[in-house]
Amino acid sequence: FFEIMPPHIPDSAVEYFKDKNVGELLDELVQKLSTDQPDDVFSYLAACCSKAAKSHAQLEVTRRFAGKFSTIPNQFVLFGGHFMSYESRQEYEALVATNFSIPCRLLASAGYTRDFSHSLDCSNVLAVRESPSGGQCISAVLAALSPDVLNSFATKEESSTFEVQKVKAEDVEAVGWCDIPADAELFVIVYKGPVRAPNAMRPIRQTYLDALLRGCEPHGETFVAEVLQTIHGWTAGSCPSTGSFWLNDRPSERLSKTEKWCDKMLKAYVPAFQYRRPAIQFSAMLALREMVDIMEGPQQEALRAKLLRLQGEEHDDDHDHDHDHEKQVSTFTGPLPNKPKHFIFGFGSLISCKSRMASDPTTMYAIPVRVAAEAGYIRCWNFQSPTAKLTALGVRKTKPMETGCSINGVIYPIQGDDMEAFDEREEGYTRVEIRPEHILALSWQSIPTGCKIWLYVPDGPSGIPGVGLHSATRTHPYLQTYIDTCLNGCLEYGEEFAIEFLETTALWNQYWLNDRTLPRRPWVHEKNYKKIDGLLRKYPSQGNMFAARTMESDYAQHVQRDLYMADRAFHLHGEED
Repeated sequence: FFEIMPPHIPDSAVEYFKDKNVGELLDELVQKLSTDQPDDVFSYLAACCSKAAKSHAQLEVTRRFAGKFSTIPNQFVLFGGHFMSYESRQEYEALVATNFSIPCRLLASAGYTRDFSHSLDCSNVLAVRESPSGGQCISAVLAALSPDVLNSFATKEESSTFEVQKVKAEDVEAVGWCDIPADAELFVIVYKGPVRAPNAMRPIRQTYLDALLRGCEPHGETFVAEVLQTIHGWTAGSCPSTGSFWLNDRPSERLSKTEKWCDKMLKAYVPAFQYRRPAIQFSAMLALREMVDIMEGPQQEALRAKLLRLQGEEHDDDHDHDHDHEKQVSTFTGPLPNKPKHFIFGFGSLISCKSRMASDPTTMYAIPVRVAAEAGYIRCWNFQSPTAKLTALGVRKTKPMETGCSINGVIYPIQGDDMEAFDEREEGYTRVEIRPEHILALSWQSIPTGCKIWLYVPDGPSGIPGVGLHSATRTHPYLQTYIDTCLNGCLEYGEEFAIEFLETTALWNQYWLNDRTLPRRPWVHEKNYKKIDGLLRKYPSQGNMFAARTMESDYAQHVQRDLYMADRAFHLHGEED
């Protein structure tokens, strides 16, 4: 149909017309081709495209967004324990939105210390406490909270012997690539309950430490080393011979890549690592401790010697290893090394933290941004994967006289300067730099000065990036699970961010395959299905195609009908000629 259009039809109208669901129009055209003269059909197409051109002009206005988020938090909480881990914060309902954290130091002048003094769920975990004898430097992370979340969090924590205390800005030092906002209010969660050292019934658990280190890993190994060296209380008492209670409770002896990395860091920076025990040895050690307590005389001495051998302390000579650990802790100063110089703009599935981390765990933290329409690109369903046989999100260059639209997404840092490695991984794309004046940070984070921000643009058939790309077809549909990934990522930054994403995405059409696992019972595998489907029913507000979404069982019939209609139109048009 588009090949026979008169030359005076504007390109913008044709492009917009392609975005639409033309199922009903096909029926009308088939009828006209069988009854009317070709000139009448040309007139009909011209009228439709003229109407589409007017709608297209209105649509571009709604696709141009401006301004930052309506609500920007300015209250930050310092987490020094297990909430340093992003995955731990996600398990706590009030902290789900804290998907960005700043590595920082709580200076000794603040008067706090951190150790394994809080008993929780049959183990001892880290707690930040007031230190009457003088504060110590604590490497931790800052996360933003809205006022209502902070109040509800403070109320709940205070009821369980915690207290949210305000700290001075001069007592907190940011050490990463993102700065603390100048007007930020800073708080720390302080443990006010009874101080208990780890013991046989409440050991330090290795799985707890694994989660902690995974949360620190995106900030780099230097920061992880600082965190480990500013933690106290690894052993019970002043000497390991009085008891070291560190349980290796990992479910399998076969270590994952991450667990091997955790062990490497612990071995390098925690002298007490040598006293960590697997579950079997830990149980045997506890049984011997009980026997030593009830025995007397030579039997007690023999059991005590056996216990020392089991603990690895026979030749320890009462050396104070924990004191060695305290001595090696120095006052850390200055920013972390290797400040990133390159950022990538993610506008589709890479908005999702989980999706980014699947390939690179260091990309956990990202800044929500908007690329202005003046950059000259439009986000649309136009990247047809030859291997996966699907259509993913890409961008295309705007045409002459076309105004384009804004694109919201995230930017995340790349470690090192080797962008060629990323270029090889992003086969079929060309890396294009976004000018600083064309990008706006939408929340409290600031974009680091002097960095380069890159956009990967899919290559067109002619090899020119963003030109000549095609929308979804019956052989390359766009998938609901891909949309779920994108929208779950957008919802990390709020519903308004998700709405903007839908309103600024073009080329929705009828080739929409609902490939969710158990699509008739979506709640089993997609917890956000109600919110996602609710958004898709309403947005984009113009040209909404949600009604065309079909399950796999129905998609074959849908495709068969399209083939039949296209074949019928072809034969009828041939008879007219």
